[in-house]
Amino acid sequence: MTEFASAVPACVLLAVLADIVVLLTVVAIVARAVVAKARPEDLQHILPGLGQVLAALALFLPWKRGTR
Repeated sequence: MTEFASAVPACVLLAVLADIVVLLTVVAIVARAVVAKARPEDLQHILPGLGQVLAALALFLPWKRGTR
C-alpha cells in the first residue's frame, strides 16, 4: 500500500478523498431528506427504492464498486 501511495501524487490522493467525502455527504443528505418526508407506514416501500438510488450513486465512487 505504501508503494502505491508513494507512486501517486498527493494532489491526486487529496482529490479522490475530497470526491469521496462529497459523495458521502450527498448520499447522507438525500437519505435523510427521503426518510424525513416519508410516512412511517410507507418506509417499508421507500427503503428498497432508496437502496437502489444509493447503489446508483455508488457508481460515481472512484473505484467503481457499484452495480448497474
